Amino acid sequence: MLEVSNLNKINPDSNSYLLDNITFYIPKGHICGVIGENGAGKILYIRADQNTEVKEPCVSVGDIASVFCADEHIMAKVKALTVFRFHKEAPKRQVISILKVIELITKEYPGIQVENLGETAVCCR
Repeated sequence: MLEVSNLNKINPDSNSYLLDNITFYIPKGHICGVIGENGAGKILYIRADQNTEVKEPCVSVGDIASVFCADEHIMAKVKALTVFRFHKEAPKRQVISILKVIELITKEYPGIQVENLGETAVCCR
């Protein structure tokens, strides 16, 4: 037998609840499976070439990197994440570290494991 009452788990990066007041009971001899929401425990592969130049005023992950995830819904969301937006006062050339891109993805989708398959920096122009 397993009994769990009022179980909570908070993501330390976003202070959002991963588990919110979960209570359940599994009788002796029963088999139980736990299924998470999309993005839980997924692996996302990302590759970005060093010195990629873009001219758009708004840069998303899909503009500067190749992205693959078995969950197409998560892959589409990650590709659409905004990495950098040029402002009128900003210089016309900006270097973005791929590590910052990975940090952005894991902050936005804490259940995803990101595997970097590419270079270390991206240059936006």
